[in-house]
Amino acid sequence: MVLKCYIFPMSARILDGKSLAESIEKDLKQVVVSLSHKPKLVIVQVGNNIESDIYIGYKKRFAERVGVDCIHERYTEDEKEEKIIDDIVRYGNDTSVTGIMVQLPLPQNFNTRKILDTIPPAKDVDGLTSHSLTQLLYGGEAFLPAVAHAVFEILENYNISIFGKKVVVVGKSELVGKPIALKCMNMEATVSVCHSNTINLAQETQTADILIVGAGSLGLVGREGVRTGQVVIDIGTNPVSSGPVGRRVAGDVRFEEVLDIVSDITPVPGGVGPVTVACLFKNLLEGLS
Repeated sequence: MVLKCYIFPMSARILDGKSLAESIEKDLKQVVVSLSHKPKLVIVQVGNNIESDIYIGYKKRFAERVGVDCIHERYTEDEKEEKIIDDIVRYGNDTSVTGIMVQLPLPQNFNTRKILDTIPPAKDVDGLTSHSLTQLLYGGEAFLPAVAHAVFEILENYNISIFGKKVVVVGKSELVGKPIALKCMNMEATVSVCHSNTINLAQETQTADILIVGAGSLGLVGREGVRTGQVVIDIGTNPVSSGPVGRRVAGDVRFEEVLDIVSDITPVPGGVGPVTVACLFKNLLEGLS
């Protein structure tokens, strides 16, 4: 008798950010309860950006659940830059305010770097001031940008070591790619930074032990860009046609294409996104210590 042998494709381990965010939320709630006064977060928003509205909504609801006071300062696109800066300075001098963040992107007529750098380093809970980024460059003490923080929380939670590994980061923004690359180098990884215009991108991404994709380009990396055994962290949150199920987002990685090749992968939605919000508040409470 001949026995038939069927080989089924392996499926990657899903790095579930939603459950990790819930665990962080539970811990933060206990910290807030133990404090003598409520922490306070100020969110600065300029203009009418639908995506920003959605993200701020997530943050405000998270703040309410963990017991943090949240002030949402919203300005129109024709507001004077000096007014916004003056308000940030005022909140920076207010001892009742624990942290300040500016929701990006700002309208093009505003000087983003100038506005961000108005935030005092001790209250820069989103880790985007020049001071925080410079400290990261030199391995000093500063808040890590919330998105980058989320990536390392996920890796640590799933016991994925960076030490000595080859990490390829796709994306070179100050919010995502550059901070992640710097942090990886500080953790003794060998790092390459690519982007959507990198020649032979697929060949570069295949070299990674850990592939971190945050270029903001829908479906940029597919089957041809990965190899067996890789860890893939997808930071992309690209809006796609809503259809009958309402608003949806998809990642920079073509999830279904690579699922049977890589060893670990974050889904979109439900991966880095929920942990990013949680890490913003983790930074906020660490700023009290």
